[in-house]
Amino acid sequence: MTLPSFSAHLPADLVERSALWRRLDAVGTYPVLLVTAPGGYGKTIAVASWLEHRQRTDGEMPAVAWHSGTALDNTLLVFCSTLVSKLCEAVHCSTMCPVDGCFVRTRQLLGVQGVLVPGHLAAVFCEDAAALSICMELVLDDYHEIHDSAVNEFVQSALRRIPANLRWRILTRKKLAFSVARLRSQNKLASITIHDLQLNVDESNTLLRNMLGDSLLPETLTTIHQQTEGWAAGIRLIGLALCERLDERVLYNLLQRGQSIRYISDYLMDEVLSQQPEEVQSFLLQTSLLMELDVAACAAVIDDEEGSKSRTLLDHVVNSGLFVIASIPSDLSTTDVSYRYHTTFRSMLQARLHSSFRPTQVTALYRRIAAHMVKVGNIDFAIQSWLLADAPEVAAACLEARTMALMDHEDWPLLERYLSYLSESMIENRPLLLLAKIWVCNLLGDFACMRRLLDQSATLLDTYPARMDTLQLSQLQAALALARVNYQQFSGPLPTLAEAAPLESATTTFLANSYMGTLARAALSWVYSMNGEHEKSRRVITNALESIGVKPNLPTLRLMHGFLISTFSTGRLREFIANTSMYHELATQAGDPIQLIWADALCCYAAYLQNDDDRAAAHARTVLEMAHIAPLAPLMIAMVQVVRSVREQGEAQSVHRQIKMVRKQAELRKSAGMLAACNAIEAGLWVRIGHVEQALRWARSLLKPDGTLMAPLPVAQIYWLRCMAQSHDPADLVQAQQFAETLLLQYQGANYPLQRIEVGLALIRLYQLQNNQAAALDLLAALLQSATTIGFMRPLMDDATLWPLLHSLAKQPQLAAVVSPFLNESTATSATALHPTCDSAAHAISTLLTARERDTLELLVKGMTNHDIAQSLCISPNTVRNHVVNILNKLGVDSRHAAVAAAFQLGLVRAGSTSVDRQDRRI
Repeated sequence: MTLPSFSAHLPADLVERSALWRRLDAVGTYPVLLVTAPGGYGKTIAVASWLEHRQRTDGEMPAVAWHSGTALDNTLLVFCSTLVSKLCEAVHCSTMCPVDGCFVRTRQLLGVQGVLVPGHLAAVFCEDAAALSICMELVLDDYHEIHDSAVNEFVQSALRRIPANLRWRILTRKKLAFSVARLRSQNKLASITIHDLQLNVDESNTLLRNMLGDSLLPETLTTIHQQTEGWAAGIRLIGLALCERLDERVLYNLLQRGQSIRYISDYLMDEVLSQQPEEVQSFLLQTSLLMELDVAACAAVIDDEEGSKSRTLLDHVVNSGLFVIASIPSDLSTTDVSYRYHTTFRSMLQARLHSSFRPTQVTALYRRIAAHMVKVGNIDFAIQSWLLADAPEVAAACLEARTMALMDHEDWPLLERYLSYLSESMIENRPLLLLAKIWVCNLLGDFACMRRLLDQSATLLDTYPARMDTLQLSQLQAALALARVNYQQFSGPLPTLAEAAPLESATTTFLANSYMGTLARAALSWVYSMNGEHEKSRRVITNALESIGVKPNLPTLRLMHGFLISTFSTGRLREFIANTSMYHELATQAGDPIQLIWADALCCYAAYLQNDDDRAAAHARTVLEMAHIAPLAPLMIAMVQVVRSVREQGEAQSVHRQIKMVRKQAELRKSAGMLAACNAIEAGLWVRIGHVEQALRWARSLLKPDGTLMAPLPVAQIYWLRCMAQSHDPADLVQAQQFAETLLLQYQGANYPLQRIEVGLALIRLYQLQNNQAAALDLLAALLQSATTIGFMRPLMDDATLWPLLHSLAKQPQLAAVVSPFLNESTATSATALHPTCDSAAHAISTLLTARERDTLELLVKGMTNHDIAQSLCISPNTVRNHVVNILNKLGVDSRHAAVAAAFQLGLVRAGSTSVDRQDRRI
């Protein structure tokens, strides 16, 4: 069966819309289906294609009568006569029933001269429809063309009496002139709106490919869909423009700037704007400057004090279907609805506004908008509007008034965005904004900028005090002192006890439960810890917690966070581990994302210290999933732990992708510190699985032209050292050793035991590569004492290259008790099992042996003498003797027999080699 009543509506390049058809199937059983959307959203095509799809899939379907409304339908006689005629034709096509036998009484009423009563006519119409033995679909397309009150009364009356065998499908651009609330309450009406009709990404791309082939770039397709918001007519008009040789790159740039093209602008002008009364046109143009439309905002723009005019005009715009999209939160009633203009429609309106209004008039509009946004607390749009109103000083003052509140709530992403609206000079001439910028730089790892701004703040305060009262000045000075100490945590120099004075002053300036108050106490605790005053450090935090109570809120979490950082950074690991779980539990209850990120980061490090790599990796990956909002330090902790948990190539690729995402965030934020840290940890990742050359490329990328390292964070410096210690290039090794010795000296006099141990381990490897066994043993002995004291033994147990050295140290009576925990067989086995690919003894120690030493070891295992080895390798016996000495030192043994045994035990030689069968020779 063909259905000419709707098949003509379908275009040749029809896009299959399975999701929309499923949605229509779901609501198609309702007696009334109302499809409402602005022009060009494909209402007609959607319903027509759905009906045809049903015909193809079901085989049988009801008789379909399709009527598209026109201006001629604005008389009841014409409308009803046309409707009955099309229904009779549909019944005839479906059942071959004579046309004269359908809707007899209705046609009789229409043929009688006199006044037609809409309600009575509707009752007869419904009775005639019910008398038919088939089901019918009545589609009223373009119903917005009908505004006659009698026709609307007829339709409303007919909808109240719908027989079981008749379903109405009403397609319109505007809200219906009569109420359908009763139908909705009786569950007889379903709606399809603009949200259902929007093309999704795939459908949008398919439509363009149907028109243009596969010529468009993916980014162009994406931008077209974003700017048109799935508006089918807009996508089709862009396709036509491209068919007429509009350059793709020109189009892409226009859309990226939010500008429309001539085809779309002409369509919207002809079909929408020009059809409206002058008062509505003016309202549309002025309110196009708003991101969201509500009565209060519209009243502010058009200077309507009472708001009644704005309500009337907004209702008209919404009910007329003028490309207005509703945003109705699911938990709010319809009285709370706000709206926005479609992106493309708004662009056209704004272009029209700027061409028809004087610049001073547009500026006045922006000022009214800005004042209203300040009043309702929308600071984001207020700042933008003040700037567009050419009032940057007001915009800066607007942000300045809210800076401390934003910092108190740790809303750093929002503060960063607000600051991005203002010029650098405007920020750097206002102390509060300068302070905010300093903290944002701190979180982004931009320490060079942070240092410059801190220096600038001291100069600025000398000239600024006259503009603020004594309390404001003292608070600002205390806040800047806190920022300076926070800078020193990452970049040094480490503060002395003398620098605790401004922090002690800050604890009296700010309340204990404010952001600056908790930060001052946390910073003071850290300064005390760094100078060995651990009891004072603990007392500062416990006193503050007693004053505010231990609750799942931000002040408590900030204080606990500060205490954990103090214990962690100064090597009080037992205290650190004991408190991380409680911190994580409170952060989870509070639900603050930044504190929860920190809690996961610190928990992952605690798990690492407890040899629970799976838990460490799980916490670390939770942090990395929030990389778009995470501060710098927890990101670094998380990436280090994830890298440490890597055991094979597949895991490394997964971690590489995570580091790549973090690096992308750093690039977007222009954070040099974070980028350097990502590259250093990337180098450590490839060292982890034995890809040394790839790791060295990353490490060398961190060197500036003058040879200095562009990685200010300790974790990045340590990973850079670990990587460079894998090189066989003498220049790399010399540079790494000089840097390691400088760092070790720096940490030697400071209360930074963790960094001292990590740097020391890298330096030991460098000494081993130079065959400086005495220096390696001395340094390892010192590190063992420190690691045993604080319980930081994990890195030493993980590094298999230390085992030969540990065996040597165990022979010294004064060190035997210290070394024995590291040589416990179960400890060694677990450490090796954790890292079968790169941290196994075979891999680690073989990288210490030069190529010639490995050749010598192979021949040594076969029982050759020094003379035989010299002849085989074409070198002198003295050179062989030197190689053997180096081999014994690196294996931590003192005889040739012991070297052979160690070589087999560590898998450094092939299993079928012949063992030593000659007399043991002492060197």
